[in-house]
Amino acid sequence: MKSTKTNINTYIVQFSASLLIGVISVVYAYPAPALAFSNQITPANLSFGYGISVDVIASAYSSTPDQTDASPFITASGTHVRHGIVASNFLPLGTKVRIGDEDFIVEDRMNPRYNNVRIIDIWMPSRAEAKEFGTKTLSVQILLPK
Repeated sequence: MKSTKTNINTYIVQFSASLLIGVISVVYAYPAPALAFSNQITPANLSFGYGISVDVIASAYSSTPDQTDASPFITASGTHVRHGIVASNFLPLGTKVRIGDEDFIVEDRMNPRYNNVRIIDIWMPSRAEAKEFGTKTLSVQILLPK
């Protein structure tokens, strides 16, 4: 006759799997605004200071679900996308930057895989404009902290 007792290790494995699935569900249910980027540069640890220029990789994105998350018209800071918005993981939300002769504000975030790279993603009203912009290296002046 087989024993119906369940080993404590079986319970631990089942609980761990349930917990992991729950955490993954929460992360996907609450996109960028709910995520805290632990290695984001903050005013306290900004090594290159404000008022100077840094070279960054610049790309562009538009409000399409494949380029954003489930709420493509809402930024990580909770505002509506509009001209003058950039996404960046290496600068604090609210930081003002100048690219060329135009000022922008960091109000959005990029995929976490870009956390350790100086990339700025400029919002464009259409996918065609974003594709036309492409990817380039630009000098960005850091104007003001949040």
